[in-house]
Amino acid sequence: MKKHLILVSTAVALALQACVKYEKPAEPTFQTVGLTDAIEIAGIAGDHPAISQVTFVARYHMPPGVKGSTAAELGEENARVMLRASFSDGGTRLLLPENPPQALMSSIADDIPEGFEISDPAANTVSFTEIACDMDGDRVSAHLYLGRTVGATTYRLQYVYCDRPVTVTGSGVDWWEQSTTYDLKLEKGWNRIVERSDWSADSKIQAVTNRMPDGMEWRYGMWLGER
Repeated sequence: MKKHLILVSTAVALALQACVKYEKPAEPTFQTVGLTDAIEIAGIAGDHPAISQVTFVARYHMPPGVKGSTAAELGEENARVMLRASFSDGGTRLLLPENPPQALMSSIADDIPEGFEISDPAANTVSFTEIACDMDGDRVSAHLYLGRTVGATTYRLQYVYCDRPVTVTGSGVDWWEQSTTYDLKLEKGWNRIVERSDWSADSKIQAVTNRMPDGMEWRYGMWLGER
């Protein structure tokens, strides 16, 4: 009898589980982000190695096809490192340079994939920035970034400097031929922009906007292979 009761209880439990509907992750709420003069780092999610120093850099990892100065040329000028700061688990503040090195400036038309509408193509930008952790000489491997994952969707905050107000809009493809939409407004100074990626088994759909979800958290990442 006891054996039969156990079998019945198990069957009932399995039936109840089958009746439970799959619940999609709650949609985040969004805020519009724009200009900032500093980066506040606190509360890195998950385990990570000890960090003693962070370095704000640009143009270390650039997609194929980006025009303008090459990484090698900028390395020779030592222009890609914009600032360094000691890291503290209790909180680290990076005050962004009001006037980034001119060698890092590039035409916005070169920093944005082709096919999108740019309101002022004469604008210049500093893109492809990173917060490197304990750089090994002139190499960037470990880095920090602000992000969130909701189901199959990821959000990642980026920092881009622009020398004048400009908008980027339209639909097309990114540097890797992935479907991408821009609905982006930049002001003069350092701008926060959000890259949203919707992943499926064989593709990624991306949107670049000023809409940042709640629940963003600091994360530790690593570049593999070439650095």
